[in-house]
Amino acid sequence: MAAENEEYNIFKDFDAYKKIELMGISNSVGMIDENFCYEMQSKFVNNTDKIIEKCQEFLSFCSNYNPFIIINSRRNINICGIMNYQLNYNLRTIKEKNVLESSFYPSITEHIRTKKGITTCTSNFHKIEENEFQKLGILYDLYDNAHKINSYILAVSQENKCEKICAQKIECAKIFNQNIDKCPVNNESKFCKELEQFRLKYDDERTCNKCSEGVQLNPRPQIIQEEESRGQRTERADARMDSEMQESTVSHPTSDTYPIIPTVSCITIGVFLIFFLLLKYTPVGTYLHSRIIRKKMMWNNLEEEGDESLLSNSEIYEISSENTPFHVTYHSM
Repeated sequence: MAAENEEYNIFKDFDAYKKIELMGISNSVGMIDENFCYEMQSKFVNNTDKIIEKCQEFLSFCSNYNPFIIINSRRNINICGIMNYQLNYNLRTIKEKNVLESSFYPSITEHIRTKKGITTCTSNFHKIEENEFQKLGILYDLYDNAHKINSYILAVSQENKCEKICAQKIECAKIFNQNIDKCPVNNESKFCKELEQFRLKYDDERTCNKCSEGVQLNPRPQIIQEEESRGQRTERADARMDSEMQESTVSHPTSDTYPIIPTVSCITIGVFLIFFLLLKYTPVGTYLHSRIIRKKMMWNNLEEEGDESLLSNSEIYEISSENTPFHVTYHSM
């Protein structure tokens, strides 16, 4: 967020500023003010007539400043910020690049302090940077439209009153809604806070509530948009990861089975090797070897006894078939 060096609550006494304007602003000034403006004009080459014109208009406004402040001393009015904005606006219309960079501001500040007796604004006249000038211009337009609404309300003539008020409300809503989108609820800039202050002033006005659609001020946007974008980014990342995993599985379907074959082979060889060493070089092998020999001898004896038993219990019959003798042995039951 860009730095905000200006004060943005300068429009709270906007109606008072407009009243000073109504007291009369012209290019007719006293001899001292006129000489000062010609002196300022001599520092520039181009647009000299414009420089004199804007200088005299500003000093004419300053001539009305002190009487108005004295009359309204109890109200603690402060319009110096608006005066500085208006001075910046007037000098920008000259389109003389060097005007805003010159000694114009300190010179005119010194002049109104010493010659006009305005001591409350000595440090307030200065160049406003472009980005902040644009924001202050938005606020100026909002309060200017609100001032016109109040003027129609207080006007003696009531002809087409609501039509005029509704037109100004529509203009206010249009300007406000175009800029409130830049101010989500987590934005605590001076500009956004001042937009909210204007909302309070606007909502308090209840005259002509039958205006058509287009006069409502939009709420400040939530932070949900940012959270949703984060969630969408996370979902896309998860989906991409799943896709990569699936592609890896499809590309290498048997990659997990290959390590099993050498693993099983190694285990089998190891078991046989250990078993061989146990039989060859440990008492266990000797013990098992002797047991195996005894078992073999026992089975051999059993087989011999079985054969003898079969021979002793058998009966031999001699059968002749076509004068050829055959010996058939039957086990007696």
